[in-house]
Amino acid sequence: MSQKNWILTSIVAFALLAGCSEAPPAGTLRDLSFSPPVAGDASFDYQAFTGDETSGVPVVGGNLQCQAPGPAGPVVTPCKMPYTDVKVNATLPKGGDAKWSLYLVNATSELLVAELAEGPSQDKTATYTGGKNYTEDLTGRYSTVELRLGSFLFASADVKEGSNPLAMVRDASLVAVTDATFDGHTLTATVAGLPANATYRGNLYLRDANGAAHPEPAESFAIDGNGPISYTSTEHNVADFAEFHIHVGDSMVNLYKAAIETVES
Repeated sequence: MSQKNWILTSIVAFALLAGCSEAPPAGTLRDLSFSPPVAGDASFDYQAFTGDETSGVPVVGGNLQCQAPGPAGPVVTPCKMPYTDVKVNATLPKGGDAKWSLYLVNATSELLVAELAEGPSQDKTATYTGGKNYTEDLTGRYSTVELRLGSFLFASADVKEGSNPLAMVRDASLVAVTDATFDGHTLTATVAGLPANATYRGNLYLRDANGAAHPEPAESFAIDGNGPISYTSTEHNVADFAEFHIHVGDSMVNLYKAAIETVES
């Protein structure tokens, strides 16, 4: 081998060895303080039973006869029968496989009002409507109305007569991800603040040509709840990803959103 070829071969070998010894990219998470959108209201219309109990209306089966008698009988004001009409209309993150449901609750019990129907959608949200008419006056029986995605309590409203705005039950900022490191292909961190009554999913979003996150996750993994998490991507390293989210199941309810930033090695 000529000296020239030997030098060229040595340079290539050195470059290959240098490349092999190069440390994998490393990164960390920067909390973006995101809260999922909720807009809408729960409306209530109550009516108590009213009747003329002193007019001498005949009693039928132990109840006041609420129909006015014939022309020969006394003039009687017809009774008003009791009812409660409950309705909800809201724009919410899409629920995925889980159903949005409405519950009336008090300190000791709960009552399923309805599963909400999904209406027109836009991007990651949709309109949801539903309700029920009860043939009794529920005034004072329940303290709040709750909006749940499966078993996950998302928002609540008052039960006063009229329209009551929905508001998130808990601030998404209560979910914290600490000790987060992204070493090459592997993300490790510790999660806290997730309610115990639901399942969660970690979503990783690739970087587009401008460095922003693609709208749909490229990779996902199950998060059982609070505590250590670890995920290794087989196809991408930290430099490929733009954001990390924690969602409720496969829904668009996003409880944590962070930018993935590479760090100098």
